[in-house]
Amino acid sequence: MKNYSLKITPKANEDFKDILHYTLSEYGELQMQKYADKIWNSFQSIKSQPFLGKQALINGKGHFIHFVGKHTIFYDVNLDESSITIIRILHQKMNFIKHL
Repeated sequence: MKNYSLKITPKANEDFKDILHYTLSEYGELQMQKYADKIWNSFQSIKSQPFLGKQALINGKGHFIHFVGKHTIFYDVNLDESSITIIRILHQKMNFIKHL
């Protein structure tokens, strides 16, 4: 099995920070840490099983999506570079087409 590297776009990194900030302000530090771990563990699952997510065609581009809690992780797999790129982490109520 290939060893994939993980890349996180600046927008996905910002999404992650915003999710944690919101979770901290609404639910407290313990819940924020639990959700941060849950998202990070999802990244690691995707890294070890790149085709774990469902394929989706969004704005004419093929992506993979993986659900975690109330959020959806959008990512791409580059077989030539053996890399996974996390594109965005969006709340499931958000308009994905608008934000991708």
